[in-house]
Amino acid sequence: MRRLWPVPVLALAGCIGGGFAANPYPDREVLTFPSSGAGGAARYACAATEPPDDIRARGRKAHRAFEAALTEFDKQRSKVLLEGLESGKSPRAITRLLDARTELWAQTTADRIEARYHCIPLSGG
Repeated sequence: MRRLWPVPVLALAGCIGGGFAANPYPDREVLTFPSSGAGGAARYACAATEPPDDIRARGRKAHRAFEAALTEFDKQRSKVLLEGLESGKSPRAITRLLDARTELWAQTTADRIEARYHCIPLSGG
């Protein structure tokens, strides 16, 4: 089954680039990992912690958490899309609903990953 990736998720997941600063967080180390969902790469700006730890290992954990959240969100998004189509909603109404859910998901997922791993998802690399 082919995944449908909304543009905000693609940008957040690092599957597309362009127009983004290379590192908007100069006090953080930027790490890049292969993106399993849509190919390409995902990038994270990870902060140093006290006491110091292995930033790359923490970045890998953040990446795994992000990809797991993205996979789950993709399932939810597909369900909403199919339910909207089956119920006769207009494409515009479905799009608005998906966009709103995508924005909420992207923000809460980034906040959760930052709080737990001290890494911020960036655009692709």
